[in-house]
Amino acid sequence: MADKFISEVMKTMSSQEKADSVDYLTGLYMRSRGQQVIAALMQDNDGCLAFIDMDNLKKVNDVHGHKAGDRALKLIGNLLAKETENETFAACRLGGDEFLIFMPYSDRASVESVIKRIFEGFESAREADCEIKEAALSAGLCMATKGAMFESDYTKADKALYYVKQNCKGSYFFYEQLLADNKENTNLSVDLRNVAKLLKESGSYTGALDLNYREFARIYEFVNNVGDRHKHNCYLVMVTMNTLPEQLADIEEIEKALDCMEQSIRSKIRKVDVCTRYSSMQYLIILFEPQENQIPNVMERIFMHYYELCDREDFKPQYEYIKMTEVK
Repeated sequence: MADKFISEVMKTMSSQEKADSVDYLTGLYMRSRGQQVIAALMQDNDGCLAFIDMDNLKKVNDVHGHKAGDRALKLIGNLLAKETENETFAACRLGGDEFLIFMPYSDRASVESVIKRIFEGFESAREADCEIKEAALSAGLCMATKGAMFESDYTKADKALYYVKQNCKGSYFFYEQLLADNKENTNLSVDLRNVAKLLKESGSYTGALDLNYREFARIYEFVNNVGDRHKHNCYLVMVTMNTLPEQLADIEEIEKALDCMEQSIRSKIRKVDVCTRYSSMQYLIILFEPQENQIPNVMERIFMHYYELCDREDFKPQYEYIKMTEVK
C-alpha cells in the first residue's frame, strides 16, 4: 500500500511538473522549459534555430478582441506542434507573440522547407478567418552546429529577426546572410521609389505599423495632386536607423533611439512638412517645396539634433529622398 501510494504521488508530481511547463493556450513548452529542451537537442544535433514573431497581433487584439488574437496564437502553436511530432524537433512559446523552434537539419534547403510550410499553413488559415487576416509571421534563423552554445545562436537568430522586422516583415532571413552580404556598409535596403509608389496606391497597402500611416498616406495623395496641378516640387524622404549585424540592441534601446529621432525630425522640419513612422526602424517625411540643394542641410540639422539627444553609437541614421512628381 505504501509503495502504491508513493507511486501515485510521483505520477501526480510528474504530471503537475509537465503541466507547469506547458503554455495552456498553444500547447507548446513555456519559455524556461522549452529553452532547456532545445539547448539539450543542440548538444547532440546539427540544426537551425528559428525565432518566429507574429506581426500585427496587437492590432488584431485592439480591433477584433483578444479572442481573435488567441485564435491566431493557437494557430501558430498548432503548426509548430505538428512539426515537433518528430522528437528531434522542439518548439516553445517565449511569451506574447514570440516563438522558438529547433529543426535538426544541417542544410538550409530542408530548413526553408519547414519554415515555408509553417508560413503557408498560417497564411492559408488566416485567409479563412477575417478577424485575424492582418496577422503575419516573421522569422530570424541561425544555422547551428552540434554542440553549439544555445545563448549565442539564440542571439544571432534574434538579430536576424530584427533585420526582418526592419526591412521585410512577413518573411524570414538567415543570420548567415547578414554576414555574407556585409550589411553594415549597405545602402538603404528599402527601395524608396517602390515605397512612394505604394503610398500612391495606399488603398491597397497593408504594411503600415499603425493608423497614423493612413493619415500620412491621405496627406501624401493630396500633396501629390496639388504638386501635379500647380507644379510644386515636394519631396519624400526616408530615414532609416541602421544597426551593424554584430550588434544587438534590445527593444528598449531601439525605442529610445527612435523617440530621439522623432523628436529631432519634428523640431527641425517646418509646420507645412509632415512625418510618420513607417516601419520598426524607419520614418517618412514629406518636405513641401524645399530647394533641393537644401535637403542635405535639413537632414544634417535633424541628425545633429538626434546625436545631441541620443548618445548611442550603434544606431546609424541614413536618408534618401525622391521628388514626388517623378513617381509613376
